[in-house]
Amino acid sequence: MLLRNTYIKFHLFYKVAARQNERRLEESKAEAGQLRNRLTLVEKNLNDTDPEAKLHRKYFSVMK
Repeated sequence: MLLRNTYIKFHLFYKVAARQNERRLEESKAEAGQLRNRLTLVEKNLNDTDPEAKLHRKYFSVMK
């Protein structure tokens, strides 16, 4: 009976730990997606050839 109780405790412990790791993985995936989107926007702004857009970007970057 002691062995069975020990097994159950360890099983529950690892199940909780596995679920925590799944949550962390999902959070990391979401954060990576957000960072990719930000990087895309920054690259788009750097490659923008419209002089008016550059002026707008320069003006608002100073105001931050």
